[in-house]
Amino acid sequence: MNRVSKNLEVIHAALINENYCFKKDIEFDFEHPILKPSRGVKRLLRKLEKSVKRVGYVPLSLKLFYKIVGSTLEWQIHIPAPGLYFSQTFSKLAV
Repeated sequence: MNRVSKNLEVIHAALINENYCFKKDIEFDFEHPILKPSRGVKRLLRKLEKSVKRVGYVPLSLKLFYKIVGSTLEWQIHIPAPGLYFSQTFSKLAV
């Protein structure tokens, strides 16, 4: 995951060098071209793990991605039970 993070930084720098126009009037954290992990990512991952415990677990690769690469946590799950649908959003992360 460290390599993914580094590659994103290289791509971002190359785009800036090519005068790529990233959004300037940023309203929400997810609008940043690169969103590093928030200080509260461990707490949010625990909350996510608790939310999906009934149907499984959060894959280690996903946990590491959010801890190392970063991003917002947006999660929707269809629970395999008649009429149940769970939607949980964890997108208010500090930048």
